[in-house]
Amino acid sequence: SLGQVAVASLEPEHIVTAGGGALITAPRKRDGQRLNRWAKEVRKEVVLPDFNSALATTQLKELGSYLERRRELGEAFLRALLHGRHRTLTRDEEHDHVWYSFPVLLEGGVKETISYARKNGVEATRAFEGTVLDRAVSEADGDAGVMDPRSTPNAYALFLRCVLFPLYPSLRKSDADTITRVLRTLP
Repeated sequence: SLGQVAVASLEPEHIVTAGGGALITAPRKRDGQRLNRWAKEVRKEVVLPDFNSALATTQLKELGSYLERRRELGEAFLRALLHGRHRTLTRDEEHDHVWYSFPVLLEGGVKETISYARKNGVEATRAFEGTVLDRAVSEADGDAGVMDPRSTPNAYALFLRCVLFPLYPSLRKSDADTITRVLRTLP
């Protein structure tokens, strides 16, 4: 709704995926025609292969049902999490929550939680893996040129306590039930 073009990442972990790449769209027909002309002039390896394009196109056509399935799973996971001492990030009542993944703010250790989840067949990951803060923490061993992670105390607290649980619209019922059970019983 803003701008002349929109760019959406289609990486594997995103809401709509083509296994990588990006989607460029334009709301106005004239701008869309320009994009089409440009697409015919770029190198062939820049354009998504047909299979990847078909995957993204199918997901875009089913986006409403995908988002609804994510909402259902997110709400089920939230109910399971309420049985324990851990919490998740929430939004206020005025705004819709986009269930991208399921973040859990831990009262205990990240490593212990990830190990527990994996032992029970759930692939949980550190929420901010690969970020600038992650790099600062891993390189902070006495290097004065690296940002001190404690200089951003709120971000650092989230970094230390937040784990992501999978939330995909294609999760089988048995997988969703396993994640729900793990969330309910987190150490």
